Amino acid sequence: MAGEPLIEHIGQALRDARKASGLTLREAAARSSGRFRPTSIACYERGERSISVVRFCHLAAVYGIGPEQLLPRALNRPTAPGRGHHSP
Repeated sequence: MAGEPLIEHIGQALRDARKASGLTLREAAARSSGRFRPTSIACYERGERSISVVRFCHLAAVYGIGPEQLLPRALNRPTAPGRGHHSP
């Protein structure tokens, strides 16, 4: 799963949103009321684990951003040369 451009782009968008909200991994997990552990969030951010749409929406809410705003950030990231192409 690691190395898939879309999963990595989603992870980077999640990391960017978390950092923009000023939260550490632990703070984000605490704010999620137990839905997420810091290690799970880190795995999503690194693209080591795919995230369901429902969990993506919950995590976006933790960061104070609508999923409809966050997802385009992931879909519009350029793919690195030699990494293939993904379709939105």
